[in-house]
Amino acid sequence: SKDLFAQNKVTMINIWATTCGPCIQEMPELEKLNKEFQKKGGAIIGVVRDVPADNNMYLQEAQAIVKDTGVTFLNLKAWDSLEDDLEIVGTPTTYFVDSKGNLIGEPVLGAHLEVYKKQMEEYLSQAE
Repeated sequence: SKDLFAQNKVTMINIWATTCGPCIQEMPELEKLNKEFQKKGGAIIGVVRDVPADNNMYLQEAQAIVKDTGVTFLNLKAWDSLEDDLEIVGTPTTYFVDSKGNLIGEPVLGAHLEVYKKQMEEYLSQAE
């Protein structure tokens, strides 16, 4: 829903999976980045690719990962048309969205904390 993005200048959407080692490894760092971004009008939202809206098979596993990594930012189940809406080649894949819910820039494939940070700062400065 577009309302999800309206409260932030820029939202970083990190698509991850319960079976993705690099995704899980970067989560504590994403939590730190989220706190940093929030001070500037940005936010991170996680989307668990292998926990679809209509299937809770991996939900407990995903919840345990979120808890174990200390993540407090919002994590959502994958919606039905996720794979159609976004071209997800692998996990993690990270997108940036403006306050109107429009994709901005290019997606980041793989776990690249420095790239997330650089892109978020660039998009936030353009959003002001």
